[in-house]
Amino acid sequence: MDDLVTGESTIDKAYDLYERAKVMLEGGFRLRKWKTNDKKLKQRIEKCEQTLTSDSQDKVSGHDDTTFAKVTLGEEGQGEESSAKVLGLLWDSDLDKLKFDLEPVSIKTQDLMPTQRNLKVLPGIFDPLGIIGLVVVSMKMLFQELFTLGLGWDDKFKGELEDKWKVWMKDLQKTGNISIDRCVKRTQGGRGKEKHFLHGCGDASKKGYCAVVYLVTNTNRNYR
Repeated sequence: MDDLVTGESTIDKAYDLYERAKVMLEGGFRLRKWKTNDKKLKQRIEKCEQTLTSDSQDKVSGHDDTTFAKVTLGEEGQGEESSAKVLGLLWDSDLDKLKFDLEPVSIKTQDLMPTQRNLKVLPGIFDPLGIIGLVVVSMKMLFQELFTLGLGWDDKFKGELEDKWKVWMKDLQKTGNISIDRCVKRTQGGRGKEKHFLHGCGDASKKGYCAVVYLVTNTNRNYR
């Protein structure tokens, strides 16, 4: 079974979803590594999981109950207790932010020769939402340019092309860690009305194209 990413509008509804998901699963398999951005919900799930662990004979071979509880709650091997992978993206559940750590990529690439084969660094930057597109687009454009020149995969490129490679490597090292809020708009109490609009913009050139969508909120209480 793969990851399940879902949610509810209230803590009670989310906990009910948690309980129903465990009951519905056939075959006796245990659903594990639960993550939530709500501290109260996390405490309820932790209490339930720890109870199930102590009462169950289903233990990980060679591990005690404490270790098994950590695996169940998704806290083992994550480096940071609150961080976990969600569909390939790093999610800090405590801060409710999506995080991109580009430092490992920059370390692996800093001593590489400027060749087309070493541009394999690009697939290593996983960004399905295009959030850090500005970081990778310049290297994709360089790859396009190299392809049109007909260079071999292991041919070292020099001159202006090598300068572009070096600039991108330096930019990658400076970028480091990037984090953004996972939730764009949170529900807030209070009177009055709010209207939300999506504004989309796009543009293109001979080397690339881009698109961006803005969420615009009108907080005028007299809005009709």
